[in-house]
Amino acid sequence: MPEVATRVAQVETGELDFADDLNLDAYDRLKKNANLRPIVAKGNSWLIAVLNKKEGLMTSQKLRQAWQAAIDIEPIMKNVAGGHERVLPDGLEPDHGRDRRVAHQARGTAVERAEQGEGQAAPAGGRLQEEPVRFMTTQEYKWMYDFALLTKQQLEDVGFNIDLQVVDWATLVKRRNNSKEYDAFTTGIGAIYDPAHVNFLTASWPGWTTDEDILKLRPTWRARSTPRNAWPCGSSRPGRSTRRCR
Repeated sequence: MPEVATRVAQVETGELDFADDLNLDAYDRLKKNANLRPIVAKGNSWLIAVLNKKEGLMTSQKLRQAWQAAIDIEPIMKNVAGGHERVLPDGLEPDHGRDRRVAHQARGTAVERAEQGEGQAAPAGGRLQEEPVRFMTTQEYKWMYDFALLTKQQLEDVGFNIDLQVVDWATLVKRRNNSKEYDAFTTGIGAIYDPAHVNFLTASWPGWTTDEDILKLRPTWRARSTPRNAWPCGSSRPGRSTRRCR
């Protein structure tokens, strides 16, 4: 049952005994219903856009960096996740204040460069690139669709040309395995805190991440018992300072 409003209505009338992935706006109303018990699943998943690094536009590291820098996560998460926002550049140990500062500073730089037409295709029309970025999403998960709409707006504000392709979830899952079909897609990643098990850090999952540093670290990740110990003493984690050991 892909329509969120339908799931909410049917759980209210008793047609459904259980419904998940409901819209946040309905929470207060459902909480007042004596026959229902709404549950908030904390740490359920990460909402991400996966970029195709195998072929196409997003094989450009500069374009991927521009995408990341352009995103202002706070307004996105306020709209998509009810005001709860978190930036996890390395998937471990969030530092909320630091990450917000870095994100806002990076986005400011991206906007400046887009306005000046630096380092990218044609300043004409204010676009970073003329060829559209094929961005797949689905309405079957409302949070994915809302995330994609807000992301599209922010990216176009700094000069990206976004072709938002809305498909059913089954089609998205099928197409994401074909590197010729898209440049980016939305999905949710379960709360996996062991970096050795994070699928989007591998070359065998859609997005096809192939990174020399990650490949070197994987044996260490497998050998260590906790995420904190997965990073060798003196090593620099992505997005973080060098880890010190006592």
